[in-house]
Amino acid sequence: MRTARSSVSALLFLAAVCSSAQNGSATLPELPKDPQAILALAEQHYQLNSAAMKPWYFRVSYQLYDRTGQPTEKGTVDDWWASPRVYRETWIQGGNTLSVWHTADGKRLTVASGDEIRYFEAMIPSDLLEPLPQKLAENLKGSELKRDMISFGNTRVPCVRSFNLGQVDSTYCFDPHLLMLLLKVDASGIEFRYGDFVKAGGRDFPRSMIESVNGQKLLMARVETIGDLSADDPALDVPADARTDGLAYPHGHGVLGKPTGPALQYPFEAREERLQGAVVFEAKIDKDGRVQDLELIAGPDPILEDAARKTASQWRFEPYQENGQAVPVRAQVELIFRLHRR
Repeated sequence: MRTARSSVSALLFLAAVCSSAQNGSATLPELPKDPQAILALAEQHYQLNSAAMKPWYFRVSYQLYDRTGQPTEKGTVDDWWASPRVYRETWIQGGNTLSVWHTADGKRLTVASGDEIRYFEAMIPSDLLEPLPQKLAENLKGSELKRDMISFGNTRVPCVRSFNLGQVDSTYCFDPHLLMLLLKVDASGIEFRYGDFVKAGGRDFPRSMIESVNGQKLLMARVETIGDLSADDPALDVPADARTDGLAYPHGHGVLGKPTGPALQYPFEAREERLQGAVVFEAKIDKDGRVQDLELIAGPDPILEDAARKTASQWRFEPYQENGQAVPVRAQVELIFRLHRR
């Protein structure tokens, strides 16, 4: 964690979600001492491409919050999953709707109305079902990793932290019985908390998720319905008016490629005051790769936020393509100001 407040918040949450485990068996299976081994074991719970997975359906309700912490819009996400390649997702939020079909031939087709669904809304299914980056243990082999065990009565919660330039870059904490993810904090300080696990379709799902940054909620989501799905469910049929060039929501770091444009400059005043941290924007990037509609999600200080906005607004990305076609995307853009320790 970056601050003492974040650490205390995480510990209190973990104590709450683990209280039910304390009432169970006091003897836990021995956990690996190698942090990469913990990550590798945990990743097995998030393999949606397993041949053993049966088709499923779920509905999620969610609440969004503004930067003052006040609740704003509510919405729902429906997810029909037939296979890793064939599935549909539909968001409904007020008068705004977005339906996305993924087909066996690798296409993504959309039908949308009203205003665009925000990036954090669009990521709810992925953040719930695939919160660990693919091949995370392998990708972190070159990083400095530390394994921690946090005690709560008879329950010990394993955490893995990665470090960059001596500072915590990301944190992953797991339920010791299931090795399901309880807490994730990424390099930008965005925090995800998971709980209320339920078994469906032969695997465990979290039914609740809270996403926040710097102690401020971005959204709360809860799975309202979960169950089996017929592989020929009519909801998977693609309508005739679906578009292949609709707005995309790429998930994960690096999907947009490295931008061209000015380098991030550290403001002299911020450096003198030892100000640092991540500035996070939500942005729309047009099909030519130009950055549009930068919306500040989080930042440590107005000085750094202004410098980050000035830089990011001049960036140009390689156009995002699907099936050889350039399409506009809505994505998360992060600029991190990091000082070396004195």
